[in-house]
Amino acid sequence: MTFHCVRALRVCTLLALPASAFAQSSRSPTIFSPSKQVGTVVVRAAVVLADYSVKPLPLLTVVARRPDRADSASAQTDLDGRVTMTLPVGTYTLRAKAAQPIAGKSYAWNVRVVVRPSKAEIVQLTNSNATSDSGVVGTVVAAAPAPSPVSTEPTRPATEKPTASPRKVVERPPQPVPQPSPFAPPTQPAAPAPVPASTPARVQQPVEPRVNTSKLLLGLSFDASSITSDELNASTESGAGVAAQFGWGFTKNFAIVLDASAARIASLNGDFDLAHVDLGGRWHFVSMRSGFVPFVEVGYSGRVATKQGALMSDDAGNMYTGDLSILGSGVSLGGGFHYFVAPKWAIGGGLKWTTGQFSQVRVDNVTVDGLAIDATSARFNMGFTWFPMGR
Repeated sequence: MTFHCVRALRVCTLLALPASAFAQSSRSPTIFSPSKQVGTVVVRAAVVLADYSVKPLPLLTVVARRPDRADSASAQTDLDGRVTMTLPVGTYTLRAKAAQPIAGKSYAWNVRVVVRPSKAEIVQLTNSNATSDSGVVGTVVAAAPAPSPVSTEPTRPATEKPTASPRKVVERPPQPVPQPSPFAPPTQPAAPAPVPASTPARVQQPVEPRVNTSKLLLGLSFDASSITSDELNASTESGAGVAAQFGWGFTKNFAIVLDASAARIASLNGDFDLAHVDLGGRWHFVSMRSGFVPFVEVGYSGRVATKQGALMSDDAGNMYTGDLSILGSGVSLGGGFHYFVAPKWAIGGGLKWTTGQFSQVRVDNVTVDGLAIDATSARFNMGFTWFPMGR
């Protein structure tokens, strides 16, 4: 009888072991279960530029290191600057450093995060928590979710009617207010991130002006001249030649210009040379927005008309040949324009009228003064001008 009782107890014990093991395995996990001893850290790395645009940092290596252990975990961000790391519960320091400078500045992060069981914590690596040394600039605590409220009221049978006694309910603890994120979706308004105070100011390089009309002025141009005088010719006679200008711009608007030109004039009585020398003032109408610069000028002019081998007769009617020159002066008035193809080079042209008298005749080495031959001449120039010292 005793032997059978002991054997029955052993069989019951063996049958009870699988049931108890099954009951233990079907039990819900607790805070001490292995699945509850890890947490998740979601990292997003991005830099806010000076124009408030967000630049994600792809392929950024993020290292999670515990102060009490020598090992560490690392991961790389994706093309959107995001990475998710599953870590055991504990305190970590997230370290990261941008591989290249961004907008002239290097960024590095040392951010402390506390991982709690079964909690996903979002950590943002931005300008506000970036540093260039090894100092810790921020601490993020990953708190566990608050437990659901538990009612202390005992369970009543289905047939029992509820009594009028008040129900006792445990009050729900206040939930933390979510903080707005600077990387919220487009549907949520996001405040612009402040520009870091340490960002160096951009120094703008001086822009070279498009026009330069001051200081030295040198010009060379094609010249077309004409002259009209009732006492010298019956009609207007003209010809082509060259002209040169030399001047000095005291300001960007005002300059003194010496202009010399010479042209071969075609005439029925034989060709002759006509030369002008002007000294006058020129006013440039400068606009910094345009390379087109018109100008006007006025000055004093000297003129000379020369013919070699001219056929002449004396008072006795004797014919002879000699070099004839008539000289005079007058006043010139004109205008023109420059178009700057480079800051110191311009092409352009001008038109000038000169009125006055020829007052002297020179035949070979004999000079006769006291003449008064009225004449009007005109000149048209087209060429280029160089301002080597302009600013």
